[in-house]
Amino acid sequence: MPKLSKEQFRLLLWLSLPSSFFEVTSDHHLHDVLYNGLHDYKDEKGKKYKFDIRTLQALAANKLVDFETVYYCGLEWTRYTITDAGRLLTLNTVADFYV
Repeated sequence: MPKLSKEQFRLLLWLSLPSSFFEVTSDHHLHDVLYNGLHDYKDEKGKKYKFDIRTLQALAANKLVDFETVYYCGLEWTRYTITDAGRLLTLNTVADFYV
């Protein structure tokens, strides 16, 4: 079981909700890559969370999230969704919390 940061687990937990996915697009500049769509979201209580692209990359490296390329009006976006391994890890971690 990979050791996850609070931010990584929070994003994984959010992605485990029904019909949840995350999409980002990038603009490549000379010295930097800017990611659009990777800002923040509010939970049901109104608390804001912000995510970093490295969080998604770490989850993808551990095969807890999967990604695919999608196109909107000719613009390329990357869609991240939770894998079965990510869903199982989330369920086990949440179940351990309540035991």
